[in-house]
Amino acid sequence: MQAIPYVIAAVAAGSKIYGGIQTQKMYNLQAEQSRLQGAREALKGRIAALNYNNQALDVLKNYRKYMAAVNARAAAGGVRGGEGSAAEVVFQQGILSGRDFDITRENAIQAVNMGLEAQLASGAQAEIYRQAGKTAFTQGLLDAGISAFMGFKTGKDLATPSTAPTASAGTTTTIAGPVSYPGAAPMPAYGK
Repeated sequence: MQAIPYVIAAVAAGSKIYGGIQTQKMYNLQAEQSRLQGAREALKGRIAALNYNNQALDVLKNYRKYMAAVNARAAAGGVRGGEGSAAEVVFQQGILSGRDFDITRENAIQAVNMGLEAQLASGAQAEIYRQAGKTAFTQGLLDAGISAFMGFKTGKDLATPSTAPTASAGTTTTIAGPVSYPGAAPMPAYGK
């Protein structure tokens, strides 16, 4: 009978430690999930950047085709390519194509940056989860220590005989007069 409080204390302490370990594992998994999500966002940014780069290349290809068509039409009309109104048309189209090219290149850079920012934010979140896991493990150890201490104290208290006076069988204790406790309302005196 005297061993029961100690067994309960040991089981409670072990349970607290196990709970702390499991909570830490959960937070570590969440940290890994957050890290992977950040890597996925960075990859999405890189893929978007490649798509924007392809669009920029398409702008240049279309400009070259346009230049060739304008020069061919001018030559067919007896105008030398790169001169007169044909040159002006090609020049103006070059300005527009250059703007489109710059915009798509800027979009590519922004896509990469946004992916990297998401990866950094996910990395920070992962670190928060790792720290929460360490805290949960530490809390589990502290809870285990408290449970063990309380259990062993209870076991010791049960094993140590009480020194408080006890009433013998058949005796009664009477209290003369009203009893008051700190903070209690005064008791009325009846029969006086």
